Amino acid sequence: MKYIKAFFIKLVMMTAILWFFLGVFFGISLTDILITSIGLTMVSFIIGDLLILPKLGNMIATIADMGVAFFGIWLLGSLLFEESVPLGTVSFFLAIAITIGEFVFHGYMKNMILEGLSSREKTTTDLYAEK
Repeated sequence: MKYIKAFFIKLVMMTAILWFFLGVFFGISLTDILITSIGLTMVSFIIGDLLILPKLGNMIATIADMGVAFFGIWLLGSLLFEESVPLGTVSFFLAIAITIGEFVFHGYMKNMILEGLSSREKTTTDLYAEK
């Protein structure tokens, strides 16, 4: 259950950042922002927070999440956003903003979610187990 809570915290963070930049400055629809934030959250939660963070630490996981954010926004943006959005520039600045949020979120993950797990448990994290 705590993984689901962490996922939704990350989803809210991601949606807020994307809405602030894309919705306010570029007029991207909330539907497109939600699709993008759900996609980014799912991929970065699995790769950055569950696979990389427990094994390699906050810095490497943050860098990985920055790459996921950059390429994910660019890819999803090319499919969803209007052509008037400069995707390369927007993806870069959003990736930086998301990276700052991810650095803080990883502290939460390490202290509240992954704390007390053995090395074996960290490599075989069960999303549905409660501790």
